[in-house]
Amino acid sequence: MPSSTPLVLAFRSTLIALDRETGMLMWKASLPMEVRRFFFHDGRVIAAVGVEQKGAVHILDGARGMSEARVELTFDPTGAAILKDGRLYLASNDAVACVTCAGRLVFQGRVEEIQRGLFGTTPTLILRDAESREIAQVEVSRGSPRGNAGMLLDELVSQPDMRD
Repeated sequence: MPSSTPLVLAFRSTLIALDRETGMLMWKASLPMEVRRFFFHDGRVIAAVGVEQKGAVHILDGARGMSEARVELTFDPTGAAILKDGRLYLASNDAVACVTCAGRLVFQGRVEEIQRGLFGTTPTLILRDAESREIAQVEVSRGSPRGNAGMLLDELVSQPDMRD
């Protein structure tokens, strides 16, 4: 008899669910981009996928592997990831997003070079809501384009390898 929660493996852009007691295949799902981060929450597999400068969050039924929702991201979610209270928070070296586990974008933002004065630009995180309305601007420091953002939410910490 299969266990209720499968062991889910990510190989490049493929998710494979195995019965955790027997190792028998329960389902397989092919996604359009490589899996960067994934979680199991409330009977669903939440997979953040990406390639180069684009990404998405896929919500799949955990028992059958069927797609329930997809949310487009404006960045490749290679950095920090935290799942809390039915929301997935993602970050990379120059972007951030929040997606519900039901498949709704809450907000996302990206660092852009904003003209300040006559001669220079300042890196600024521009945050937008689900309808692409600007909700905040925050000046940030310049850094390595290869570094990844860390994230802290209550007692949860996500700090990817920050070596250059």
